[in-house]
Amino acid sequence: MNAARWQAVNALFHAVLDCDGAGRQALLESAAASDPELAKEVQSLLARHQPTSSFLAAPAWNVAASLMQDDEPSLVGKQVGSYHILEEIGRGGMGVV
Repeated sequence: MNAARWQAVNALFHAVLDCDGAGRQALLESAAASDPELAKEVQSLLARHQPTSSFLAAPAWNVAASLMQDDEPSLVGKQVGSYHILEEIGRGGMGVV
């Protein structure tokens, strides 16, 4: 799929999402009349689309304590591939070095 085609699919997909049931169907039928493949692609995306109402529903401070717990086992003294872990030199939000 080329960039122009993806833009058309993306635009129709989001336009359809903004419609209610009857408007959604009318918009898809209109698209199918002029470009059946476009409508088919958007219908495929709609079939797999599941809106997430719980994404970021809880504020960060509600889960911060559990995220900051150090419950990962240390690799110090262990062999990882051909590397022997001597010491931990840093720790951050994305992992341990």
